[in-house]
Amino acid sequence: MNTYGFHAIHGRAPAIATGIKIANPDLSVWIVTGDGDALSIGGTNLIHTLRRNLDIKILLFNNRIYGLTKGQLSPTSESGKKTKSTPSGPWTGRSTPSRWRSAPTRPSSRGA
Repeated sequence: MNTYGFHAIHGRAPAIATGIKIANPDLSVWIVTGDGDALSIGGTNLIHTLRRNLDIKILLFNNRIYGLTKGQLSPTSESGKKTKSTPSGPWTGRSTPSRWRSAPTRPSSRGA
């Protein structure tokens, strides 16, 4: 495939990127995602991608809201935040990317 980009189904970009990287180890593979996509529906895919420690770059935008749904709470929304879809605020606990540090991964920091 001669392309510069690829769109994946919601939450599955890490799984697809893993397959692309394994099939093309010399290819520079990037995932551009948001907090709702990566830390909610795609959370387990993200953990397994991190655990495999492949040379994949992940650019995660944490805007604390589902931007495309015009204000639906995301896993990283502030405690007590109220929106049109949740006028009483969130009913579950908040997740933060720093909580994911305890995921069972191998060291993943690499120099540029």
